[in-house]
Amino acid sequence: MKILSVSQLREADRFTIEEEGVPSLELMERAATQCFEWVTKRFRGNAPFVIFCGRGNNGGDGLALARLLRGSGRKVRVLILEHTDHSSDDWKHNLERLKKTGYDPEHIILTDVFPEVPQDAILVDAVLGSGLRSVVKSLVAEFTEYWNELPNRKIAIDIPTGLFGDSNEENDLSKVARADHTLTFQVPKISFLLPETGELCGEVIVLKIGISTKFFEEVDSKYFFTSAEDLRPLLKHRNKFAFKNQMGHGLIVAGSYGKFGACVLASRAFLRSGAGLLTVHIPEKGLNILQTAVPEAMVIPDRNEKMITEMRPPEGFQAVGIGPGIGVNYATRSALQGFFKDHKEPVVLDADALNLIAEHRELIDMIPRNSILTPHIGEFRRLTGVETRGFETLETLIKVAETSRTIVVLKGPYTAIADPYGYIHFNSSGHPAMATAGSGDVLTGMITSFMARGYEAIDAARLGVYIHGRAGEIAAENRGTESVVAS
Repeated sequence: MKILSVSQLREADRFTIEEEGVPSLELMERAATQCFEWVTKRFRGNAPFVIFCGRGNNGGDGLALARLLRGSGRKVRVLILEHTDHSSDDWKHNLERLKKTGYDPEHIILTDVFPEVPQDAILVDAVLGSGLRSVVKSLVAEFTEYWNELPNRKIAIDIPTGLFGDSNEENDLSKVARADHTLTFQVPKISFLLPETGELCGEVIVLKIGISTKFFEEVDSKYFFTSAEDLRPLLKHRNKFAFKNQMGHGLIVAGSYGKFGACVLASRAFLRSGAGLLTVHIPEKGLNILQTAVPEAMVIPDRNEKMITEMRPPEGFQAVGIGPGIGVNYATRSALQGFFKDHKEPVVLDADALNLIAEHRELIDMIPRNSILTPHIGEFRRLTGVETRGFETLETLIKVAETSRTIVVLKGPYTAIADPYGYIHFNSSGHPAMATAGSGDVLTGMITSFMARGYEAIDAARLGVYIHGRAGEIAAENRGTESVVAS
């Protein structure tokens, strides 16, 4: 699914209205109806709703939602912020429709004191939408400060007031109205997917309102949002007469003294992800550990007891994963450099392999093309030498993938996968419970397994990241957010 910029989303609305004959009021009604259905399923009790509306189309969504909630018998209080003298035609129409139900909203001007609200009230932010281009001020700034001090459950319609939909480099994030849930339309905004701004949105729910599919098919975008529906057609299915040698043979180079657990986790994940055979290169002292913990794996012990000191050119392997727990000592760095000299096929690089590359930057140009790098944000900053944040991180991510001709998997919420052609695929699965030791080792094993199965590198990365995230969601459902471990 393509992710569009704010200007492209505005053009998508225009195209739907003008080319497909859907009135703007109808789009607003669809948006309000989708919001109504979500909030009434999510909040089934008798708690009242307090809806804050601006005077634009975002406020029109809020007015329409208020009417639908009143029609269902829910208690609703509407407060309109008089932050401008201008109102959209659709806003005026929905204000009149709400008044016809016998309810007249309250109005707040700059000199007013914001009202007290019941602690059990559900608050809805429909003040400013995604068209905002400057830091909020005056009445709206007072509103966001008031809003953020309230302890209530909070819902933002389309986007939290004060947040920009794209880059927020010029914004003051302290003046954004934080939400527990953001109900957005058709596709997520780019700012929702970045740590610094996404945390302001809480849970993001994407509601479909029938924006033109033709427009989405024809418009260009370098950002995509990966779902199960996108990946399902890529899945390879086992032939009834298949045997293990046909299912791919992978090599994992991992482990050092005190870090053999990383090798165990990556190896188990590799075998759980469908490949037929696994060989593991591990320091000699890890031999008994691995053959006990992962009896299905074959082992090549290094001549050194405690560290990796050799990486032979792999023959007979369809994929290689290097890095979990290997350490950053000189001998291992020399082994990695020798491997790069002799091996030109794509590899999966993670953890200490990336740390070695960051410390010895001459190795970057030796990485085989189409290799998959899987850094978390700290490793990525070490690789680039730049403390990037927000939208700037995406630009740097694209540059690294393009210049190194690799696939870079920047791990985190909505993991961003950059390919060598300037595209970024955001992942839709995952759970905070996955912020635990060893999660990255599991992902390395999974992606290496998919590579061994014969998937193209970008598909192996996208599949590995999505299924890894989905497994984390299931684990959290079964174990609880605080109790999930990588194994």
